[in-house]
Amino acid sequence: MTNELVAPERTRAQIADEVRGKVKKALSKLGNTSDEVAQTLLNEECRGYPNKSLNCPINVYLTRHVKTQDTLSLWTGGTHLGIGVWPAEGGHAFHMAVDFPSPVVQFVSMFDGGEYPELDMDVYLEDFMSQNLVEPPVIVVDPDPLTSELEAIAV
Repeated sequence: MTNELVAPERTRAQIADEVRGKVKKALSKLGNTSDEVAQTLLNEECRGYPNKSLNCPINVYLTRHVKTQDTLSLWTGGTHLGIGVWPAEGGHAFHMAVDFPSPVVQFVSMFDGGEYPELDMDVYLEDFMSQNLVEPPVIVVDPDPLTSELEAIAV
């Protein structure tokens, strides 16, 4: 018999409250106007694609700032954030939503309408390619060992 302490399993409501609190805290730090939101995102190099709910700069920002033991999937819904939650303890995944504060709603609408091109990843990449910037954006991909082995054999 071991004397290990086992954390009690959290309820869905407890998980949702924890995630909601962390998301709201992160959103509150973005700014009080759409321009402040855009500047915060630019300062943190959170770029994305207009009209792409899974690849919005807001999602990039939240992915960096909302840390939880659970696995989250985020999508922007214009006035709210959709969140898929896979509890760390296992069990059934669930969906929830968090309303965006007004400045974030305004930012999303304006970004999707073509404002804030400095946060548009396509514009950034075009600028990068045309100016031969020194440092490209960093994209981290976990290598697949099997693919790497097959590529080595093919050579």
